[in-house]
Amino acid sequence: MPEIKTTDITYPNDAIVIVKNLEGIPGGKTLNVAGLIAEEVQAGTPIVFIEPDYKPLSSGVVLTAAASTVKEVKFYKGHYLRVGDKVLAGTITAINTTDDDFDSVTTNVAIGTAVVLDQAIVNDGDKVVGIVLGTKSVEDPSAGVMVRGTVNEAAMVNPINEAVKAALPLIRFYSE
Repeated sequence: MPEIKTTDITYPNDAIVIVKNLEGIPGGKTLNVAGLIAEEVQAGTPIVFIEPDYKPLSSGVVLTAAASTVKEVKFYKGHYLRVGDKVLAGTITAINTTDDDFDSVTTNVAIGTAVVLDQAIVNDGDKVVGIVLGTKSVEDPSAGVMVRGTVNEAAMVNPINEAVKAALPLIRFYSE
């Protein structure tokens, strides 16, 4: 029988993010993490279904304000953006990770709308299906996915917007 590799990462925030898990997708899901720069998928990360894969929602937090006419935006490390993702008005063509403090994300066209410091950028076009229960390494992306319960939004690594919350009507989001 082949060896089964499991990599659970315990973060103190996991229990703070997921306040109450009432229901999940039976057996969880193996996430498609190809192209992801982050080394782990944090508890509380929204999961989307894009036929045939379950993936972390394309999201990140802006580090530096940028005008609507630019093609490059600086994001804090730990984002879930990948080359090929559609964000803002364009498609990501490159992600430069050489700086220790941020990643520079370049799109194929001007971003179309100005962004400000600490703004959450989320791909609203994806079908959100649940929330990751516990932090998982991208080397073992088999994750529990909550579909009904309570999430402490203030403890999430990447903030989400109202459209994501609306797509998850059985999950109560609060900030504490």
